[in-house]
Amino acid sequence: MSQINLNQILSFAAQKEVSDIHFQVGIPPMVRHLGQLYLLKYPVLTEADTLHIGRTLAKYEDEEKFKKERLRLAEAVWTEFRATDSANCRTCHAMTPEVLAQQKGAARKAHEGRFASKETCIDCHKGVAHEEPES
Repeated sequence: MSQINLNQILSFAAQKEVSDIHFQVGIPPMVRHLGQLYLLKYPVLTEADTLHIGRTLAKYEDEEKFKKERLRLAEAVWTEFRATDSANCRTCHAMTPEVLAQQKGAARKAHEGRFASKETCIDCHKGVAHEEPES
C-alpha cells in the first residue's frame, strides 16, 4: 500500500465520520460506520503493508524503535479492551447462549466459563489478530 492510499483512506474515514479503521493482514482495509463494518475497495493487505501503516501512524521509522515500543502499545490496547469488555470484538462476535450452543469442544467449555468469570475476549485471545510482542 502506498502512502497516497493511506492518506486517501484516512481522508475518506474523516469525511464519512467512521468510528474506526481496521488494517489486518489477509483482507482489504475496513471501516466501521454506524456500527457496521465495510470492506474498502483496496487490495488485500500484506504483513509489509500493515507494518508500514503501523509505523506511519505511530511515527516509528526505525524497526528497532518500533519493537521496543510494541509491548507498551499492546498493553495499552489490552487495557482498553478489558475496560470496555472487549467492545471492539463484540461488534462482530456476539457471545450469546445461541452462539455458545453451536460451539463444540474446548471453545464451548472455555466460553461457558467466561460467563461466570470477569474475563473478557482479550484475556484469552491475545495474539489472534497480531502476534504477541516479546516481553
